[in-house]
Formats: sequence, structure tokens, C-alpha cells
Amino acid sequence: MFLDAFALAPGSDFAERIEHELLEKAFLILIETPMALASNWVMREVAFARQHRLGLATVQPDPTGQRLAGIGRSRRWIVPDGTLSTSPAGGPSLAPAAAEDLHEFVVRRHAEAMLRRRHVLDVGLRAALRRNGIGGSRVSPIAGGIRVNGGAHRWAVSLRPRPASLIDMHTAARQRPPAHRSVMVSATPRGRPERDALSWLAHESSISHWDEGRLLSLAQMLA
Repeated sequence: MFLDAFALAPGSDFAERIEHELLEKAFLILIETPMALASNWVMREVAFARQHRLGLATVQPDPTGQRLAGIGRSRRWIVPDGTLSTSPAGGPSLAPAAAEDLHEFVVRRHAEAMLRRRHVLDVGLRAALRRNGIGGSRVSPIAGGIRVNGGAHRWAVSLRPRPASLIDMHTAARQRPPAHRSVMVSATPRGRPERDALSWLAHESSISHWDEGRLLSLAQMLA
């Protein structure tokens, strides 16, 4: 969870940090209240989520209220009548059955969003490889990515929808097939410290890291 009042140091670039947090979470849930839909900051985050193909779903407290355009029924959870009340602390509270249903909704939408982003990376890299003469049996799926039989080397390419972490690097190194070189494609963090940390991780793990905007250049290297 990210709370700007507690997580931001004085003088921080607020907009950059928000974008960084969105990329790290890779999923955005909007509660469709009139104040949220009228907020420029909220709409900026929604636009960023759509631009970067993050998961986006909404929760609608009032079935007759305003709705965010472009969100289908499968990605909108409507609070059932009679399940929302005021808690002893004074805040809103959902009935247990409704809360469980909301939890399942969020888990499903998150999983779908991550699979969709990984699929986009997979399709994009395969298209870039075909442009460089690599296709057919020279490209095959492996856990978390694809295997590429290039001109001089065999590559294990790990596809990560979010900015890569230490766990991602360790998993890629552990799952690498014998006699293969490791490559990781992921979203690149927005913040400079996080980008530096990712570069250090790639160097220490001997895994070549590429951001998702450089698939054509990566395909040329693999070929």
C-alpha cells in the first residue's frame, strides 16, 4: 500500500513517484465516487494505467451514480443493495459475504491483467524475432517466457509484466535451461534509484535486462 502523506520525502517528485507506484503494483482499482471521477489527479492515474496496459477495474458504491467510461460489466463490481453500512469507527463497512465477493473479483481481475500484459510481451517479442528471421521451431515456450535458438547462442528469455525484482532475477537464473544465456524483459521503473538497483541486479546475476520498449533491439541481439 502507498500512502503519499507518509511515503513521500519532502521535495519528492510527486507525479513521478505515483507513476512508479502504479507500475510496481500493475493494477488499479477505482472507487467510482463523484469526487474521484472529478479529480484531475485520479483521471491522470487512470490515463497512465491505460497507456501502460495496467489492469484497471472499478467498484461502484451507487448503482445509479456516475461511471468511468470504457469499463465493461466484467471489470466493474457494484456494491449489492443493503451490504454497505457504517462501521463502529465511522467508516464504510461491507457485509462479510459482499467483502468476500469483492476480494474474489479483485483477485480474478488482477490475474487476468497480469496474463494479458505477459501475453502482449510474448506476442511483441515473437513478432520482432520474425522480422529478424527467427521463428518456427527456433522459438518455443518455457516457464515464464520463451526459449530462442539464435545464430550463435541459445537464450532463455524471461517476460515480466512488472519491473523486475531480486526474486524475479533469482527465479530466472534458477529456471534457466542448461547451456542457455539468460535475458529478462520487464517494465522499467520510473524512479532513478529503482532503475539503478535493477541495473545492479542484472549485472550481479549475469542476466541481460531489457525494457519492454526495446523489443526490436533485443530481437536483433538474440539473432
